[in-house]
Amino acid sequence: MLTGWLGNSSAVFDFPPLENYGTSENENLELGYQLAAQVRDRIGLGQSPVYSMRGLVDDGLNIPVVQARLNDSITGATIETQGSKGEKVRGFILNIVGENTDVLVRRTTLAYELGHLLWSFGQESNRVRVDTYDAIQAASEVSKDGDFVEQRANAFAIAFLAPLDSVRERTPPPIEAAAIREVMETFGISHTAARYHVSNAHRRQYTMPGQIQSVNPSEDWLVREDFTLDYFPIASTPPQRRGRFAGLVAEGYRDGLLSSQTAALYLGCGEGEFLDRADDIRSLWGG
Repeated sequence: MLTGWLGNSSAVFDFPPLENYGTSENENLELGYQLAAQVRDRIGLGQSPVYSMRGLVDDGLNIPVVQARLNDSITGATIETQGSKGEKVRGFILNIVGENTDVLVRRTTLAYELGHLLWSFGQESNRVRVDTYDAIQAASEVSKDGDFVEQRANAFAIAFLAPLDSVRERTPPPIEAAAIREVMETFGISHTAARYHVSNAHRRQYTMPGQIQSVNPSEDWLVREDFTLDYFPIASTPPQRRGRFAGLVAEGYRDGLLSSQTAALYLGCGEGEFLDRADDIRSLWGG
């Protein structure tokens, strides 16, 4: 609603839902890789690492991302609702607890949800799709009896974050632990995701190293993905309202669309707090 009032463009979903999820052990993975390459090409990413998944989805693709504290077993949810002009509005709720406490895992979760939204939503999804860590982990294993919908989304997610050509180039056989760590650090993915991805990228032809030490997210990754979570001008504002929503609220107040009382209510703070920090909030989004 706020986006419509302020005249901001809505996300464009011009990727037709693809019903083909694969019917063999490898076809579903290859499909996911191909879809990831298509999206990367469309938005001009090439082989580059995704600087910030949160920023790319929320700001770049204009798909709302709400970061919230949910049940520990839930990764997040994809939601479809109706906008002020009757159009479909889709967005994500991204859990920031559980395994998603690690920003590298959270990046993969958001890429996974993006794969569902762009290529699956409207086929196997309802208006709300909730995903769990267990389901995503199970889909990482290739199996004739596996859930090909989830496996395709997983393949999309990991190839979107770490394109296959770059991964193969960085992990020549015999594959060493240091090479897998380089993939983790370069593309901002977790230990588990990197191990599966490197193996699958080489069609599981090579033995993976026995011991691969996990990496802690660098300060740069933390800042990029935790934007406004760790720092926000108003401490009392809950996490789910600290994202782009807060920037839209501040813009709405500036443009006379919202009163200061309503803006404060939306951000869960006092009116005085909002008035004192409204300019600071707008500045976070360049307003």
